[in-house]
Amino acid sequence: MHDQNQVPPSNDGQVAAAPSVRPQSVSAPMQGSMRSELSKSANSNNKESVPVVKVWSIRGVEYAIMTFMLWAIAVAVNWVLVALVNGSTGFVALSAPLALLIVSLPVFALFFIRLKKAELADPSLRAESSKRRFTQITQIISFAVIFFALLGIVASLLAAIGGESDDLGKTIASAFMFVLVWGGMFTYYWFDEHRMSR
Repeated sequence: MHDQNQVPPSNDGQVAAAPSVRPQSVSAPMQGSMRSELSKSANSNNKESVPVVKVWSIRGVEYAIMTFMLWAIAVAVNWVLVALVNGSTGFVALSAPLALLIVSLPVFALFFIRLKKAELADPSLRAESSKRRFTQITQIISFAVIFFALLGIVASLLAAIGGESDDLGKTIASAFMFVLVWGGMFTYYWFDEHRMSR
């Protein structure tokens, strides 16, 4: 049987070189579709690899600043009260907490009034996620401060029973100031949070 692919010999007895078979070139439309598929695949990979950056809302930043100023006010008030309980009434002892109070109180009042007006105009802001987040963080911090203050009071009482406490009255009074200040914040936000959830 004659093989069609067999190369016939030339006249001088040498085998002629086989004709080169060139691969069929890809048509232009097919090349364009392949490029588009590759670009789509690359774009989808890039979209998946781009990290999602979460930002606060404009009101969320204002709630954050107001909350930070509230914490600063609580620290300053506690600082002054504890200093007064322990008899530190000098200018040097009270200058730092008074400076903190003088700076933070007007900033807090500004944002508090601004946000209250915004909530009256748009009641849905009361359920804004940033506000609730900072409300809950404040409750947790307040509870922690109250918890450790109560631990201090109980520890002082136990030490007094054992005869190892000298200034029981000042220790209990100082711890009570923490309970008073942070307990007030905890109570306010606790009822405010539960009132919103109804």
